[in-house]
Amino acid sequence: MASPMHSSPKYSSVPSDDIENGNNIEPSLEKPKPNVKSLLAGVVATILIVAGMFLGFEWRVKKNEPAFNPQPSPCTEPVLRREWRQLARSEQASYIEAVKCLNKLPSKMYSHGRLSDDFPWSHRLIEHYAAHDAAPFLPWHRYFIHVYELALRQECGYNGQLTYWDWTLDWKHPDRSSIWDAETGFGGNGDLNGNETVFSGRCVSDGPFADYTVYYSNNTIKPHCLSRGFGCMEDSGNFDGTFLSPRAVERSHNKTVYLDFLLSLEMGPHNAMPNGVCGDFFSFDAPAGKLKRKN
Repeated sequence: MASPMHSSPKYSSVPSDDIENGNNIEPSLEKPKPNVKSLLAGVVATILIVAGMFLGFEWRVKKNEPAFNPQPSPCTEPVLRREWRQLARSEQASYIEAVKCLNKLPSKMYSHGRLSDDFPWSHRLIEHYAAHDAAPFLPWHRYFIHVYELALRQECGYNGQLTYWDWTLDWKHPDRSSIWDAETGFGGNGDLNGNETVFSGRCVSDGPFADYTVYYSNNTIKPHCLSRGFGCMEDSGNFDGTFLSPRAVERSHNKTVYLDFLLSLEMGPHNAMPNGVCGDFFSFDAPAGKLKRKN
């Protein structure tokens, strides 16, 4: 399968010295409602906090004062995350129903779209400021997932734990993982006999998201079926899991400098997922792909 050519921003091949290619495209949408809550508030707060920390550090350096070094406070009730296969079948079903519930609720940001669409839209909007190619890459995504979990709980009554996919368990053949099972997972690849929709993907035709609609593509209003296209970035058409292996993840974890760790993780395991799944998981619309990665 030939590699797709897209003019819009996308994840780079793995690894790469140039993570993003293309131009920033601002969405031509109406202005947000004045009562925007969780998502935009979190995004704006992230930018302000990072800017404040940088400016504060710069001021102290000029004044020859020691940098602020707060003492960590004890975490008395840590939030638990569980790998998908650690959940009971009833817990898996409960999670999937909550995810689908978000797709039935109206957007909190615009008069169009669904609440589920707010997440890929926000992720795409903030891509170069904090979500990617920047020091807040990891903390921003953790906050982003936290907001997503709150939406599941507060809007859809979910009372289970947020789940994730441990790539290292399936790195040899990630496309054969039980994650893609139609009964116990999220459904499989796009219909190979169907038409291409977005980013070399085709409509997912089995599993719980076979009738799922995604509103945006690259922050452009383009309602379409949830789409995947395994291996679209490889000439062989294979979903390459080399950068998802335990050894690859360990190499990132062994980095002793934060910037080295961040870049190793982002350009390696993190980018290997959208380049392998394609469709709605490609580009910065990845939150529309339904799976949560292990950042």
